[in-house]
Amino acid sequence: LVVGDSFVFGWGVRAEESWPERLEQGLAGVEVANLGEPGASPFQYANLVDRTVPLLKPDVVVVGISESNDLDQSTPQETPTVFRSFLRRPLVYLLPNLSDMLYQRRHPSEYKPLHPVWVQQAGFVLSTVTPEEMAHFGRLAPDVQDYYRKGLINPSELAEVLRQPGHVHSFNVQDPAVQGQIGIMAHQLERIRKRCEAYGAQLLVVGIPAAVCVNRPAFEGQRKAGFQLSDQLLAFDGYDQAAAQAAAAARVPFVSAQREFRAQQDTAGLYFSLDNHLAPAGDKLLAQVVQPQVEVLLKR
Repeated sequence: LVVGDSFVFGWGVRAEESWPERLEQGLAGVEVANLGEPGASPFQYANLVDRTVPLLKPDVVVVGISESNDLDQSTPQETPTVFRSFLRRPLVYLLPNLSDMLYQRRHPSEYKPLHPVWVQQAGFVLSTVTPEEMAHFGRLAPDVQDYYRKGLINPSELAEVLRQPGHVHSFNVQDPAVQGQIGIMAHQLERIRKRCEAYGAQLLVVGIPAAVCVNRPAFEGQRKAGFQLSDQLLAFDGYDQAAAQAAAAARVPFVSAQREFRAQQDTAGLYFSLDNHLAPAGDKLLAQVVQPQVEVLLKR
């Protein structure tokens, strides 16, 4: 059982190209249920585990931590931002229950595409911006503006570009505010651990690297998309350290993929160029990192 957000779901790739599906392909005789939910946070991961582990009784639960997104969403309110909530609304309709969630991964062509919804949401974002924010949008490359307007890029990314273009930045992991976020993430991982222990499931947390911290083509793509990024980010370890600290505090095994992705820092195609999600090659690499760890857990 794999839970997480859109980086687990496999946003932008075919179902069989997502890293949980590739994990299933590499584990002979093992069925992997991909319960990734776009826009979700550690709070939702824990809620999903509470509901599904008693039903599915998996041998292993893997939590995919989207290192930058999940740290940002680990707030005292433990709720998604307004634009992430807006993004998730259609998914409540598309994925009303567990059986539909699993079925959609196997039969994606039978489900309503999100593209028309993204066009609507992009229009909503642009209709609510300030003059300064619209000026920033006007400075983007014409093709990028067109992609946003046509719903070809996640509208929550558009909202972040216009309202918090510098929100992805380096920080001191020991800063009290960051430690508070780590503590909140750890609390959700502890909830997951206790649920897994109650039903005899092994647990593993996987750190999914922030694109701008491990891959230069993705870094440049995010700059083109409108984010204000420091060159120091490509050598920044803070997001990975924060995820590792949260897992350690919750007493959960953690595997980092940062080293393997940094080894291919100049390789294009691991992430989508204007979107920080994993491309098929990135999903494949992540599955290669995770598979040996899952094999060990399955032998226990």
